Amino acid sequence: MILLNISCSKGNGSLFGANQQQTSTDNPSVKHYYTDDRDKIVINFSDLPQASQDFIKKHFGDKQIAIIYKDLFDADVDYDVIFTDGSSVDFDKNGLWEEIEVKDLVGVPDAIVPNKILTFVKQKHPNNHIKDISRKFHKYDVELNNSIEIVFDKNGNFKHYDD
Repeated sequence: MILLNISCSKGNGSLFGANQQQTSTDNPSVKHYYTDDRDKIVINFSDLPQASQDFIKKHFGDKQIAIIYKDLFDADVDYDVIFTDGSSVDFDKNGLWEEIEVKDLVGVPDAIVPNKILTFVKQKHPNNHIKDISRKFHKYDVELNNSIEIVFDKNGNFKHYDD
């Protein structure tokens, strides 16, 4: 079950600071709040692309959502979902994950990690798990729970360890 837990009242030390403003939308039941960063608005779970909603329900259905941001930086749009335990998933405008950071003892769910990367980590670092994975156009960046950073190409082949 996914719960949206957002405190949006003005002037009480909320997440948005003193410059928050509520804006109207086409749907009067949806309230958008601008943060001090004018390129981010807080949205509801239902405002995420369907692919993002499905991904969260499938892989993070046991976590409670603290807040969801829609980033409107330049011409690009992304979505940041932050859970109450501090874990987060960033999605692109189409709802595909770009970065996942998990703040628990289990790490990023195995089902999300490409097989070659998962196999490499389990073979070379059997006592560790992936706490952060990001997907870029031409590579994957992985951070383990022991702070080791590993770079893989877009096909999941090991490239190098990072500093």
